[in-house]
Amino acid sequence: MQLEPDNAAAYANLGSLLYNLGRYREAETCFARLTDLNPAAIEAWLRLGLSQQAQNQLAAAEQVFRKALALAPLQAETHYQLALVLKRQAKTAEALATCRQALELNPNYAEAFCLLGSLYYEAGDLVQAEIQFRNALARQTDYPEALNNLGTTLQMQRRLAEAETAYRQAFALNPAYIDAVTNLGINLQSQGRIAEAEACWRNSLALNPDQIATQSGLLFHLNYNAHDRNCNYREEARKFAAMAERAARPFSDWLCEETPERLRIGLVSGDLRDHPVGHFLLALLRNSEPQRVEFIAYATQPGLDHYSLRLQPYLSEWKNIGGLTDATAAELIRRDAVHVLIDLAGHSAHNRLPLFAWKPAPVQISWLGYLASTGLPAMDYVLSDPYSILAEDEKLFTEAVWRLPQTCLCFTPPQQAVEVEPLPAQQNRYITFGSFNNLTKISDDTVALWAQILRKLPDAKLFLKASQLSEASVRERTVARFAGHGIDGDRLVLSPPFSDRAQHLAAYRSIDIALDTFPYPGVTTSVEALWMGVPVLTLRGNGLLARAGESIATNAGLADWIAADQPDYLGKALDFAADPGRLCRLRAELRERLEHSPLFAGRQFAEHFAQAMRSMWNARTNR
Repeated sequence: MQLEPDNAAAYANLGSLLYNLGRYREAETCFARLTDLNPAAIEAWLRLGLSQQAQNQLAAAEQVFRKALALAPLQAETHYQLALVLKRQAKTAEALATCRQALELNPNYAEAFCLLGSLYYEAGDLVQAEIQFRNALARQTDYPEALNNLGTTLQMQRRLAEAETAYRQAFALNPAYIDAVTNLGINLQSQGRIAEAEACWRNSLALNPDQIATQSGLLFHLNYNAHDRNCNYREEARKFAAMAERAARPFSDWLCEETPERLRIGLVSGDLRDHPVGHFLLALLRNSEPQRVEFIAYATQPGLDHYSLRLQPYLSEWKNIGGLTDATAAELIRRDAVHVLIDLAGHSAHNRLPLFAWKPAPVQISWLGYLASTGLPAMDYVLSDPYSILAEDEKLFTEAVWRLPQTCLCFTPPQQAVEVEPLPAQQNRYITFGSFNNLTKISDDTVALWAQILRKLPDAKLFLKASQLSEASVRERTVARFAGHGIDGDRLVLSPPFSDRAQHLAAYRSIDIALDTFPYPGVTTSVEALWMGVPVLTLRGNGLLARAGESIATNAGLADWIAADQPDYLGKALDFAADPGRLCRLRAELRERLEHSPLFAGRQFAEHFAQAMRSMWNARTNR
């Protein structure tokens, strides 16, 4: 190039070398020069667009690909690359049309079928997504990305065994394929295969220790092993925090008023919809006084559902940050002059915890969607109550613990008018225990203890309902788990979920006593059971996350339904089962008692919440 400044081949070769080395900015310069030297060279325009795409210069790359198509409109690869750029800019309709054009030009284009499947997946059309991923695999059988994406599509349809097979095939083709290993971990966790799932998470991190999303997923997973002293939650949380802090440039000055009459509170969540977070949040929003607090939603998932529309009237703004980088989202929140930013996800799905490391608001809080520590030093507080986090547990949290006076949860009564019916044991002549918790929460210790109860009561049955039970292999494994403790399958009632919430609530009519899981207790399922007149026997946990059941029972006036340890749990289950008269009386009065408890006192909860927000703000300004 020094000897011949207009040598196009030199620019092409150097640009390709730099691109392959990951030096995309330098490669872009070479390919830009090449297009100057030869404006009709389609390959030069394509390489220029790829270099810009690799630098996340999506608008520029889009224009370059369009220029290339203007020169050669029958190039399938250019259509494909343009569709990729459009997808990344959330221009879904254009991306679909462009991807279809690529396939018209090349009907055997496996990558384009895979992209088309991804576009359908993001649009929520899982049927078409599956068809397109299978089309890609029909044209290229050894295609790990298509197998991984097919697995995710099957997983979303709760076809867990098929999804597991797809992930394993992808991993077999490419043992360094991190996404396949991580997704296999999610799949195994969904099946309740906790130890195998953890091995996948750790294998994924061994392949790439800098995966912050996988580190976050591991932390969520460790909640299922919270009783295990070797779960190393705090150590793993510190690793997550270090990753988040390396990528962040925290703000130290903010644009919000120092002495506001009304606090602007931001809510970061992917669950502002028909989801437990939405169900608990509505009671707060609709009972808050607008002159004291103002709520802004920062949704991390696109789209709205019917419950989102119920939440929206109580929010001053609704902004989607799903497609924004942490830096851009943090600057947006800072410009919105938010006083208090609340994370409603923790390490659960669709979280944006790394965003909080940027400190976009002066006060930051973890609440509602997660029961353990986030691990982030930038998270100032975790919102709790007198029962959920005891003084001796505070060392397990990087956040300071701020306790509301009675409860940190307030439920919204279901819209569905599902009445409580008489105790089923009166007609059945036997006790039906039940749990509608996620099957992942049913630990081996939980199975062993529940099996003890069933052995002591030979006529009793256990009713389990969970999303995973729609899968035959999971049902078989569940039966086998109890069979290992001497419980025949005919004593288990296994039900998949209902899409209709009224049906879900009505299923509690078949249960006399609900059994809580441990070490990870139920929350929404426990409150719903109580609402339907079904008392919940819960186990007092030790330390991390395990006391949510105790808080719910105490606030519901059911302290006698809290077991001190496993022998006490067994004893209480047998004692309560032996007194159907007591169960009948409790069933008849439980809903009314619950309606007058702190768990449903929306106005009182909103007052306590507003006071806490103001006190946290004042504590910050007075430091």
